[in-house]
Amino acid sequence: MEEFRNEIVSRIRSCLISTKGQVTLRQLEDDYRTLLGERIPYAKLGHKTLESFIISIPTIITSRSPSGEILVDAQVSEKTAHISSMVRKQKSVPKKHVRIAPKLNRAMAQPPPNAAKWRPKQKPLMRKTYGNTPKLAAVSHNQFVNNYSGYGKKTVPSKVVVVERKEEVKRNNSVEVQRNNNGLEEVKNNSRLEKDEENSMFSSTLKRITQVMKKVNVETDSGTSSPTTEYAAGYKLSSDFLKTGDPISDLRNFVAYHKLGKVDVKFTETKLKKSKVPQCHCKVTVGQHKYSSYPEDFYDRDAAERHASQKALDDLMQKYSRRRSLLLSSNDDIIERIPPMLEKHNNAVWMWQIEADYRDRFNEQLPPDWLQVIDNSPFVSIEKCHGGCVLKHCNPDDVLQKGKKLDISLNVGDVSVPCNTVDFGDSNRLYAVVTVAHSVNEIWCQHCGTPEYEKFVEMTQNMESYYESYKTELKAKMINAGSCYVIQNEGLWIRVRVLKTPENGYVDCFLIDYGEELSISIDNVYLLKRQFATEQAQAFVCRLDGLEDFYEASIDSEILAGLVGKEYVLEIVTDDISDTGDVTIPVVMYDVTSGASINEELISSLTIESAIPVLEKDSITEVYVSNIEPNGDVYVQVRTVGYFSLMEDLKNLTDNITSKNPSQLSTTTPTKDNSTGKIYLVMCKMTQQWLRATIVDWSPKGDLAQVYFIDQGNAQVVNVTNEKMYELDKLDSVLSQYPGQAIKVRFMIEKIPSDFVQKAEKLLPKDRPVLLKIISYDNENVAWVEFFKRTTDGVLVFINKSISVEAELQQNVDVSNNNETNRKRLLNLVQFNEASKNVPSGGSLRKPDLPKMGDYFNVNIPFAVNPWNFFVQPLDSFARLKALMNEMQEHYKDTHFSPMPLEEIIPGKIYASKHEDGQWYRTNVLKVIHEGSISVFYCDFGYYTNLTLDQLVPLDAKYMGLPYQALKAKISGIKPIKNKWTMEDCESFKDLILKKQFVGVITNIDRDEFHKSDLILEVLLIDTSSEEDVNIKEVLIQKGIATSV
Repeated sequence: MEEFRNEIVSRIRSCLISTKGQVTLRQLEDDYRTLLGERIPYAKLGHKTLESFIISIPTIITSRSPSGEILVDAQVSEKTAHISSMVRKQKSVPKKHVRIAPKLNRAMAQPPPNAAKWRPKQKPLMRKTYGNTPKLAAVSHNQFVNNYSGYGKKTVPSKVVVVERKEEVKRNNSVEVQRNNNGLEEVKNNSRLEKDEENSMFSSTLKRITQVMKKVNVETDSGTSSPTTEYAAGYKLSSDFLKTGDPISDLRNFVAYHKLGKVDVKFTETKLKKSKVPQCHCKVTVGQHKYSSYPEDFYDRDAAERHASQKALDDLMQKYSRRRSLLLSSNDDIIERIPPMLEKHNNAVWMWQIEADYRDRFNEQLPPDWLQVIDNSPFVSIEKCHGGCVLKHCNPDDVLQKGKKLDISLNVGDVSVPCNTVDFGDSNRLYAVVTVAHSVNEIWCQHCGTPEYEKFVEMTQNMESYYESYKTELKAKMINAGSCYVIQNEGLWIRVRVLKTPENGYVDCFLIDYGEELSISIDNVYLLKRQFATEQAQAFVCRLDGLEDFYEASIDSEILAGLVGKEYVLEIVTDDISDTGDVTIPVVMYDVTSGASINEELISSLTIESAIPVLEKDSITEVYVSNIEPNGDVYVQVRTVGYFSLMEDLKNLTDNITSKNPSQLSTTTPTKDNSTGKIYLVMCKMTQQWLRATIVDWSPKGDLAQVYFIDQGNAQVVNVTNEKMYELDKLDSVLSQYPGQAIKVRFMIEKIPSDFVQKAEKLLPKDRPVLLKIISYDNENVAWVEFFKRTTDGVLVFINKSISVEAELQQNVDVSNNNETNRKRLLNLVQFNEASKNVPSGGSLRKPDLPKMGDYFNVNIPFAVNPWNFFVQPLDSFARLKALMNEMQEHYKDTHFSPMPLEEIIPGKIYASKHEDGQWYRTNVLKVIHEGSISVFYCDFGYYTNLTLDQLVPLDAKYMGLPYQALKAKISGIKPIKNKWTMEDCESFKDLILKKQFVGVITNIDRDEFHKSDLILEVLLIDTSSEEDVNIKEVLIQKGIATSV
């Protein structure tokens, strides 16, 4: 389903490519139907309305007009600037494989080499605001470069902070995961933190003062005391209890010593079929903490209780034991040390974690009143939360004065992981492994070869062993957005931060050690233990300095993807650190062995890669036509960033050639032997421009050569001895590496007219973009295509059909002029003419009897577009139509696929097809394009669409007796006030007549302008449902929609 949705979104965005400014939802739907031959399948994607589906697409901007109509912004927003190229490259979202950086044991005493510095040449397009992916903005990620050496001291000038840019998450934004008796997950919102062993882990000090805290309001204060004044009441330092070696006794003594409550022990027994002795499991509960002997199996209760008690004792001792040998920290140390610790956490941190982290880091113990001490710091905010206490780093200006409520939005996780500190050292260089490369403006790396990295590697090894043993007990029962967890993905255990609450059993995570995002099942999310949260997040994000303008060209680049998993030297460019909100570190990347600048190498390689023209079969592509051939071959260009770079460089080169004396430029006369595979610079006689060309053919004497201009698609014959032809690689080695920009396609049309070039050049001007849709490929892998273009008033025109109709009309005129017989009467034009393939919408069904001019007849309106384009059904035969429809549903109810080959599908023949509403209808085939695209008309209800071969089945002859019921009509005697019917006009008209019944009066019968085989009835519609008859024509005039003619 996700792949199908991505494909539909890609198609919708393709429809918007050529639109300038906003379009209405109705116009978008009409364009989609014109381009793709079907309606937008929003119902299949779980939406009740098209509006609901469009609004759910994050890469499309929607708004409302003053009248309340939905408007779709066709302009690409800043956050989605890369999407237009991505949708052409991605048909579906592939499964992400996390790239784990290899362990690198580079000698830590060996500094990165001081190679010659590379800096980019300043280009006109360079700017200080850089495009980036929405992903980076969604990730709450802080990183520091050469971090503070202590509060109250000067900061290092090269400090870079990647600020939190995600949307603010409301407090207690959590989801609890429960499993019912059937083992299925149930996800529900929960307004409290999980009261589990990991969610209320306070030190013994905190446990003893919880009751005191409940009486203290930490959100308001009198202004004369700290909210933590009473927090240390009753606190006494004490040494730990003495172990006896018996886990059952030791657990009870430890719980009693630290006043943790009672130890509750329960047993369960399970008797297996093949075992005579039942298996025993023990569950130990201490307050809110629960432990089990599962998954180990025991055959006596004592062994099971000892195992569960040992697990409980190990965990509780880690949480509540005090180190007797630790010294108490001074107030000055507390003030200096704790703010930097808090700054490295994205969210607020529990008091118990700060105490534990402080002990591990400084080998000192915090005094009883440390909260009161740190409350004096302008960098720390303290707030009561869920019966506990949390601390959050803040700027001094953000802290409100005492006595007022602290306006802090908290999203407290169970355990918080400190952010990355990237140390470039005195040389401003470091070794790093690239882990993710989304674009040149978003490269994620790991700093390697450092003590911190070695600790991280050791921690991951221990974490893998630990979670493999205890993953059953550690499965997350509640998942908080913004909190840190451990996930299991493809056999790896990885630390993550949850981006948003789970939906449909999956949760979006950010891999804090690798820089990637991942959507993973909630079954693979586990609680993060504190011993695996002490090492800082390893991933830091940077951009390649000097390559910022290659942002769009580098998205999904295969060349850039080749950097992943490799080690480089990174040099920070301190003079390019932006103060305009840029969140990445500007770096120059060097090859470890050669010292060559990777940034410099990427400039040419990315430019060339971005110039590769690509036409995707399943999407609509904006192209420029560069050449049209009489046989129907058309050459098109996809004007990418690389295309414009090629044209600019080519112009500079040709300007240089024309400004020099020809004798100063060396030329070599090409021959059959020395010209193979070479690209030349040749003067094009048609455009009088120097263009890139290859030699494709030779005359027998070898003096004449046919050259093909690889960027335009046209060819000419030159005399190689007289013509100046420059070998391009001798003039510019980079220009010779660019791929040819002209792509050959074939114009999808039944018969190429003799004046095809003239007709096509008129409708496909070379200076304006058109839309291209691939239908199929021939044996030479050349695409058969359809072209569309948007007129100045926003109407989408089908070029292939326009040329086909014009050629057919011209043929009919020629035949008529050469024939001495009179023209056939107008009504005979609706008969099917097999020779000319001029298929009427009613196909081979009989035309219904029409009343005489001026007579009244009752009609129903099944389908309407505008006052000049709607359908009427005669009510006189409505009962017969209803009976026929009921019989067809019964007749075809067990039919699931078509038994017919494509050769049996004949234009003008009537078939049965099942519509998306589940009903079977009589269907006339208008045109067979290929198995996947057959143009049809529902001849009883006035609806055109495209079907596939397997949707058509033979129609039983008994359903051929009733004439077709949908008659084309237009309101007589009016025209639009403006040049055309506006979307608002169309909507108002449909509200007036659609699915309603009227009395009709035929005033004239004419030929349909677009379908010359069809008649169109000019009618007046009279609404007789009220006491006074209402003429729809007059209503349209009164509403200002139409005017009389």
